Amino acid sequence: MMPENRRAYWRTRLLERRQLLYLIGGGILTFGLVHYVTHISETPVTHRRRYLAFTKEQFLKLAEFMYNLVIIDDASIPFV
Repeated sequence: MMPENRRAYWRTRLLERRQLLYLIGGGILTFGLVHYVTHISETPVTHRRRYLAFTKEQFLKLAEFMYNLVIIDDASIPFV
């Protein structure tokens, strides 16, 4: 445990910067909410809404990158 005077020092430091901490926390929550809302998609058959971490465009770009990495780059490595 910290000595009492050290604990009081940090408590006052945090209370002095309370507005900054609220601003940072609010910014993180806002970013998370915007990210969540923009990544909601609807399934074509059931029309249910769901969260997808990657948009369709991001997923296709990632799939193309992985394809190039596995197929093209590994083709130059001889089998043992």
